[in-house]
Amino acid sequence: MFKNIILKNLKFVLTVLTKIKFEFVISTYLTYLIKKNNKNIFKSKSNLLVFEKPRFIIDIDALSKYTETTCLILPINISVLLGKIFLPEEIRGQHKYHKLTSDRNQKLKLEYRLFLKKILPNIFQQLNIDGIIVGNMDYWEHQEWSWVGQEIGVPTIVLYRESVGWEERNKRLQKHYSNLDYTLPISKLVVFGPETKAWMDQTDVTAKENIVFTGAPRTDFYYHADENTNSLDKNLIVLFDFISEKYSSSTTPIEVLKEFVKLSNENPDFEYLIKTKEDIYKSVLLEKIASLNLSTENILIDSDYKFTDVLKNAKIIIGYMRSTVMLESMIASAHIILPVWGDLVDEDTEISIKEDKLGEIYKISDKNLFLETINNILLTESFPLRKEIKEIRQKYIYKNLYKIDGRSSERFSDVIKNLLT
Repeated sequence: MFKNIILKNLKFVLTVLTKIKFEFVISTYLTYLIKKNNKNIFKSKSNLLVFEKPRFIIDIDALSKYTETTCLILPINISVLLGKIFLPEEIRGQHKYHKLTSDRNQKLKLEYRLFLKKILPNIFQQLNIDGIIVGNMDYWEHQEWSWVGQEIGVPTIVLYRESVGWEERNKRLQKHYSNLDYTLPISKLVVFGPETKAWMDQTDVTAKENIVFTGAPRTDFYYHADENTNSLDKNLIVLFDFISEKYSSSTTPIEVLKEFVKLSNENPDFEYLIKTKEDIYKSVLLEKIASLNLSTENILIDSDYKFTDVLKNAKIIIGYMRSTVMLESMIASAHIILPVWGDLVDEDTEISIKEDKLGEIYKISDKNLFLETINNILLTESFPLRKEIKEIRQKYIYKNLYKIDGRSSERFSDVIKNLLT
């Protein structure tokens, strides 16, 4: 409630100052708010302004921790509230912003851009902003900021947060971005792995030479944490939730959930975790479990359980093979279970079944083999990550995340330096 009051007051103040055209006061006020949100990091002569988005900031945290890059977070409530003052609800969306181009909407976008041209030079000067970082090239919140930035010599770098996907999705996005009838104000597009670069190269987003892959900066946290946490005393079985979200199916994920619940009830001596992305997904999952009348007393369902603790404690990790977290899990000394029966498709067929088993990766193409495979694994001891296991798993990692070697932040930082110098 208190937070809502603050947001209402913030919107009121920004609206009033905008209406009476106190641009200098607005720029000073916004500079103060950004400083307040980013304490103790203003000694740098060169900063990057980052548009806040859920689950994106962890990559920026890694960039800040493992390199000398200084990032200032622009709180999402500021960018959204400021946009709301000028832009109607009908265009405040990732795709709607670019598609709904009536004369009125274009006029309002221009008014917003002209307003930002009056306040951003002062904000950027006061905060030593040399570049803008965003999580996707077409989010509506940053479009006009990026256009103004481009005009005054402050480029926008995209760290594409949706870099990991499945073939059907990638084809759909490639088609979408290959038929743009508008230009996006970006200077560099950084993706996690070569597969995304390959299909992005075929689009009209930006020139091929402006698209690079670096790996995911957040994985540096996991790489360094994993150096000291790969214990062989493991008792945890983890299912990464892909039931509350529709990845590429609706039937198989429910079957996986039912089998996992059955496993937990038949083997109560082990610990069980279903890890969800956020609380909202946890709520959806709990509703689904209730509707199916499943008994989950032996299962912890949690969105806050740390991934580094999964790496440390998990004996078995189960999930959708094209989710980022399953690729990140490849660095754990855990057996990897990938359901690929029904309407989940095996998209890594170039990796042989023999290689899979040598890498302690189990693609389950028959529902009836799911519990049988896991029960057999539960009879074995945990294993260290031997060289041959790492080499096989790297084949999975490479396509989508390039490398998990503790240097992704460094590679991303180098891209930024080369752009700004």
